[in-house]
Parts: sequence; structure tokens; C-alpha cells
Amino acid sequence: MEVFSGEKRRRHEYFLKIIQKRIAQVKDIHRIILIGTGESGKSTFVKQMKLLSSYNQTFPDKYREKFISEIQRNLVQSLASILTYMEQQKISFSSNEPNLLNARSRIYDIRTEIDRTPDSISHYAASPDPQKRSEFYDLCAHLWNDKSVKDAAAKGNEFQLIDCAHYFLDKIDEIRDPRYKPSDEDVLLSRTKTLGIHTESIVFNNVHFELVDVGGQREQRVG
Repeated sequence: MEVFSGEKRRRHEYFLKIIQKRIAQVKDIHRIILIGTGESGKSTFVKQMKLLSSYNQTFPDKYREKFISEIQRNLVQSLASILTYMEQQKISFSSNEPNLLNARSRIYDIRTEIDRTPDSISHYAASPDPQKRSEFYDLCAHLWNDKSVKDAAAKGNEFQLIDCAHYFLDKIDEIRDPRYKPSDEDVLLSRTKTLGIHTESIVFNNVHFELVDVGGQREQRVG
């Protein structure tokens, strides 16, 4: 049996206390695993718990900023879903402007790109080129201002339209402002497609929780 010198003993006891403290912390963590299909509200539940546990029950600014790109993607996803439905139902635009057809084509292209690479939304909605940024929001607003598009969106229960579509499309002018900061409501209503496993640690009423959000698509959960 090894006999520790005074210095070695102190170091041993120091690291032993750290390990014991870590073990105690792990034992005190309540892990909640959230499993469900996409759009079942798992990510929203995580955000609600985060909000309830936040100081003054409001999201920190840095946390809000994380959702700007998600909200920008929601604009594209919403419009693409509405426009696809209109084509399937052979619904024409209210206006005969050729610019609407071009705008539809651009939205489809951007949607395809962000489906492959989600962060690519920043090339358009947050471009350092003011003209490119303006063009993106102009085409979104141009499409949303068409009566047929809004009428089709009102039938969102007939196709896969995310439930925050109207909310964010009505806020295009606010979202396009470079100084835009999402409100608590914006964060809660934004829709995020969870890829893989996302973990969020929170403290609520002095109780430590670890919320584990498992991706909603079946192929993400089955090897």
C-alpha cells in the first residue's frame, strides 16, 4: 500500500473532494428525456422551462439572438409550404405581376438551400450586402401581400403549414430591421427542427433539470 507524503496527500484529498462533489451533483440532476414526432411541441416545452427558470422570467438577450436565424428560416419555410399548396390546388396569384412568379422560384431555391445547409439563410436574410438583404425581405413581403397567398395560408390545416406562419409573416417589416431582437413570444413561437439530440440544463425552484430533446424524425431515432 502506497504511503502518501504530506504534499501528495493534500493533492489526493483535493481531487477526491472534487470527484465526490461532481458525483453528488450528478445524483442531484433530474434528467427528462423528450421523445415525440416532429411538431409535437418538445422544443417549445424546453423553451418554456428555460423561460420559467430565467432571471425575472425573461430570456437573456444572448439566448434570444440565437433564434434570429431560425425565425428567418421560418419565413422561407412558411412561404414555400403555402406556395406549394397553391400549385397543387392550381390557385393563381391575385395579381398578374411576373415578379410574383420569380419570387416564388427564388423562395423554392432558398428553401432547398437551407434544407441542405440551415446556416445558409444568413447569405440572404443577414447578408452584409444591404441590397441582397433587402431583396430577400422584399420578395417575402411581395408574396405575402398577395391576397391569394393569404387566403391559401388561411387553409393551413389542409397542408403542412407551421403554426407560427401567420405570426412571423405579419412581422416581416420588423424582422428585416438589422436591429431586430426577438421578443420572448417570438422565441417561444419559432419552430426549430431538432437534429440529433439537444440538451438544455436549467435550475427551477432550486432543482437541477437536464432536458434532453430527441430529434422528432423517426430516422433520427432509429439506427
